[in-house]
Amino acid sequence: SKDTGNHAAETALLLLETTIIPTALHNLETWTYWRKKDIEDLERIQSEAIKKLFKLPFSTPYWGIIIELGIWSMEERLNYKRLILWHNLINSREDRLSTAIIKQQMTYDIEESWYGMIKKVADEHNIVLKDACGKEKREWKKEIKKKIIEKLEKVSANKITDMAKLKEQKNQKFERQRWIESKNLDEVGDMMRTKLFMW
Repeated sequence: SKDTGNHAAETALLLLETTIIPTALHNLETWTYWRKKDIEDLERIQSEAIKKLFKLPFSTPYWGIIIELGIWSMEERLNYKRLILWHNLINSREDRLSTAIIKQQMTYDIEESWYGMIKKVADEHNIVLKDACGKEKREWKKEIKKKIIEKLEKVSANKITDMAKLKEQKNQKFERQRWIESKNLDEVGDMMRTKLFMW
């Protein structure tokens, strides 16, 4: 943090987004079955990483932090990767084994399958899976990012209502706050403690 000075916060977020999170989520979008505890473990990994990077107490509310930083939850990061993989598979060659398997799962509407899982994800985000057919990847990415942000905003609004420490974030958009720009880690930590009543 001394070397990066007033860009330390941006550097920490870059490290999180380009190294820590991709490593934790590597190839997990291919898994079919997830327990609630598995998702909770992924959220814990991100929570601990952010708190260490920004020198925050481990009692700092996780959702308070990610609302302030505009960081997606691990569950939504995973959902994004799943939906990108869906686009790749559904637009792939017919003779590709993985594509053939997915299309068979679709034909028989197998609930306990990868297709069954992706269908649930799509329903939760009001996404129509067949819209991915023939659509350019950049357009598909744009669409699902919008839907995921809408879901995150709903969840964060509920968290703010339920948690007293998040009351300063009422009516705040789910995006990185401008005050974080050009701040060192100590400044970000102090401001975060203030906004989340952690003193």
